[in-house]
Amino acid sequence: NLAKKVKPGERLYIFDGKIRTTVLSVENESIKVKVENSGVLMSRKGINLPDTDFSGDILTEKDLKDIEYGARQDIDFVALSFVQTAEDIKHLKRLLKQHNSQARIVAKIETKAAIEKKNLEAIVECVDGGVMIARGDLAVEAGAEVVPIVQRQILGLCQKYGKLSIVATQMMASMVDAPEPTRA
Repeated sequence: NLAKKVKPGERLYIFDGKIRTTVLSVENESIKVKVENSGVLMSRKGINLPDTDFSGDILTEKDLKDIEYGARQDIDFVALSFVQTAEDIKHLKRLLKQHNSQARIVAKIETKAAIEKKNLEAIVECVDGGVMIARGDLAVEAGAEVVPIVQRQILGLCQKYGKLSIVATQMMASMVDAPEPTRA
């Protein structure tokens, strides 16, 4: 329930940040926002909350059911979205262990909290399956200008700790409007 997490003044972005809003008020389960720019709102688009602290509460009920199902199927990897701290990874490790799963965790780095100096190295050190740099959401959450810098830091940390690294999302986004990708 997002209404329990967001606070007035926090930013709420929709559809990869194409629609930017600010939370005005929260009442019960309703969130009132001010839309900052025009855009077309479509169904099944993601929401980014760059200012919201989820305090270790990043797994939804559906996620928990999917983890249980995956454990029964003897999956090899679980990608953990919107990791903020190493504690998020430790929590998932405990859940997997409860289900007798040997699945390894890939931490998706896509939040402002995750790239804070105190968190980033601890996340890379703690994860056992690898690190995915989710460039698209990271750009929305932290700003496009920091993505190349953070990407380099993460790759260096992965090399330091001998972890698998994956650079993903938004790599071919320029091809939506052009026949070839940019050099970026």
